[in-house]
Amino acid sequence: MTPPEHGRQAQELLEAADAAFDAGKLREGAWYMWEAARVSVVAVAQARGWPCATMDEIKEVIYRLDGIDPNVRYEPHHPRPARFLNFAMAALFREQAETYDWEYPEFRWESPEEFRNGQGPVKKLIAKLSKDAAVSESLAG
Repeated sequence: MTPPEHGRQAQELLEAADAAFDAGKLREGAWYMWEAARVSVVAVAQARGWPCATMDEIKEVIYRLDGIDPNVRYEPHHPRPARFLNFAMAALFREQAETYDWEYPEFRWESPEEFRNGQGPVKKLIAKLSKDAAVSESLAG
């Protein structure tokens, strides 16, 4: 799949998330939000020839893009790690979609507003990753 195809898929997933949230299907909407972010990370990784099959590899893509070393320290020449911060919100959507038995129930989102509040950072992440994928594709081609 090419970066533009990944981008279309991510947008379709975001639309599905909106529809699920509107219908009160919060866990389903959370899954769509996570999947849209994951697809966007995969687009960049594939365009750059980086592995992205596991959650650890997906995190590594974000770390590399934001200049974060394996010990999760930031390289001084990189700006604020915006991808990393927004990816953290996407990962929270994943937890909301997949976790049924909460060790710390205070982290479970219950109201539609909690889910809606997280959408902005994930949409920003997807937009940034879309630009990253387009740049990577143009450099490769």
